[in-house]
Amino acid sequence: MVGGGPAGTSAAIALARAGARVILLERSGYAGDRVGETFPPEVRFPLERLGVWDRFVAGGHVPSPGILAAWGGPEPRANDFILNPHGAGWTVDRRRFDAMLADAALDAGATVWRDTRILGRSDGCLVTGGGPAVAAAVVVDATGRASTLRRDLGGRRVAHDRLVALVGVVRPGAGAGDDQRALIEATEHGWWYSARLPDGGLVLAFHTDAGPGLARSWDRFLAAAPHTTARAGGARLARLLRVAAASVRREPAAAPGWLAVGDAAAAHDPICGLGVQWALESGLAAAGAIVAGAPSAHADAAARRRFDAYLAQRAAYYRAEPRWPRAPFWLARHADAGPALPA
Repeated sequence: MVGGGPAGTSAAIALARAGARVILLERSGYAGDRVGETFPPEVRFPLERLGVWDRFVAGGHVPSPGILAAWGGPEPRANDFILNPHGAGWTVDRRRFDAMLADAALDAGATVWRDTRILGRSDGCLVTGGGPAVAAAVVVDATGRASTLRRDLGGRRVAHDRLVALVGVVRPGAGAGDDQRALIEATEHGWWYSARLPDGGLVLAFHTDAGPGLARSWDRFLAAAPHTTARAGGARLARLLRVAAASVRREPAAAPGWLAVGDAAAAHDPICGLGVQWALESGLAAAGAIVAGAPSAHADAAARRRFDAYLAQRAAYYRAEPRWPRAPFWLARHADAGPALPA
């Protein structure tokens, strides 16, 4: 198991509980920045299947009452989770959440190596930096969007857009309010996401197409989003991250001896809200396929079907915003799926 994010750890937990011998290799110690802070109420289901729901609730994460969306019109509309039968959503500390899943994998019987760098695959073994080589009957590639094992295991990346997110965290100024709901706000050149963090900070993420000079345009992009600007309350940004957010699939997503899971198999536009829930479910599905001895062709076909359904969902979301039909960002997304791009 290579990659200790939600996809890799969920697969490790499920496989270890099924009696498989699992080694989970994670390059970090869970101390760095991790993006993805808002979970929908339905995340409860995979967490319950993994047996970690009570750990999650006790982890200091903050219930989120809903989402506001200025999408299709200038004023935000509310989607309050009070009407959701599965309860509230959650604003999450991702470092704490991912580390919790790694601890659960260890408790389930998996061997967990943190701060372990994978150099590649040689003679059927995974070669680690500074450690022993690891032999595995099945390699689960959970290395995220970077898909760092792709060249060693096989497959190619097929991208359907060039979406990136510029992400920063601020301490909101006076008068910014304390609304705990996530906010999505469309603008001419892309769209904003913002949400309160458990420590009181505010994460701001602007999604647009990749290009030069984006970071220098942050203030101009923010000025075009009045509701997001009001939330920031005049706070100044100390640091800005640029994060890949394109719709990308792996082709194939499985072959004899390996499976890709989570973002290593298919990465999605954040507007569809798949995120961590998809990663958890992908890991669980991979574990089930391995335990059942399911042919890799079946796993690959299932991944293709799910990605095709996702592209249709993505197109529907973007068509619901008609205000800038000639703006390049929106024009490129009003097609049903969009052409595949070099990746």
